[in-house]
Amino acid sequence: MILLNTSYFTKYSLVFCCFLVISCASNHVIFDSEKMNGLTVVAPPDPYKENPFDSISEIGANWVAFVPYAFQRKKEAKVRYPLSNHQWWGETPEGIKASIREAKAKGLKIMLKPQVYIPGDFTGNMTFVNENDWLVWEESYTDYIMSMAVICEDQAVELFCIGTELKLAVKER
Repeated sequence: MILLNTSYFTKYSLVFCCFLVISCASNHVIFDSEKMNGLTVVAPPDPYKENPFDSISEIGANWVAFVPYAFQRKKEAKVRYPLSNHQWWGETPEGIKASIREAKAKGLKIMLKPQVYIPGDFTGNMTFVNENDWLVWEESYTDYIMSMAVICEDQAVELFCIGTELKLAVKER
């Protein structure tokens, strides 16, 4: 029987995730001498009727950022992703992949920037006093980030940005 220290495992799974991102990125030239001109694309509620990335290329942008949100209720530890009935299409795995393909078809580089949204609160202020809540949060956040890492690898995403706005979580854990 193998016993795992759950706290140790969850703390270091995020480190593994960062290592995974760096090792995947080493297969691609991410930055060259070209200036990074980009913008963030709001996830659409429904599939695109036509490729919206023509106009982005026309204004001189060479990068786009997609921000698929996971959700967390205020004072609750579990990070929820995907949401079956309440998620816009562009934030679902299917929508993210389709958006990446459409943007790449127009020669754009991609940054995937998954974030946690807490309605009515700033994610940077999220903290817990109970160790069990931290463990629930770390496990569910890790699951969310790893699902995004798989998309990054499958779609050859050039840049993967994690940990946005997690001010207190990073400080305390």
